[in-house]
Amino acid sequence: MKNYKSSDYAANKFSKGIVYRFANETITVTQEEYLRENPDKTISDFTMLKTLSDASFLEQDRKDNAQSQKLVPHDVAAENICSATFSPENLLIAAEDNQQQRRLINQALNQLTKIQRERYILICSP
Repeated sequence: MKNYKSSDYAANKFSKGIVYRFANETITVTQEEYLRENPDKTISDFTMLKTLSDASFLEQDRKDNAQSQKLVPHDVAAENICSATFSPENLLIAAEDNQQQRRLINQALNQLTKIQRERYILICSP
């Protein structure tokens, strides 16, 4: 069995049971335990849950990897001072900037001919 201590996906994938990791412990529910606690379920029910669990862990693993590609070293982040949330003041300034930009765009659009305006809207509209 592979060393799966660092990956929830690998822990679940290479285990015969379904792995649940918590902050302070890891629990593995085996097929026998599942069937004993759920007498109305079958082996195919457990297999389906195991497949869904593997897929869920894989999706989370891929999201985590994609997110980690966006991480930057602390010294680089300190230079750029990034924040996950914006202050209300910054949101207000951004809204005012957007209003200013809309006014400028509308003024520019009003100076175009009808055909030019329609073409611009068709090409640049989301």
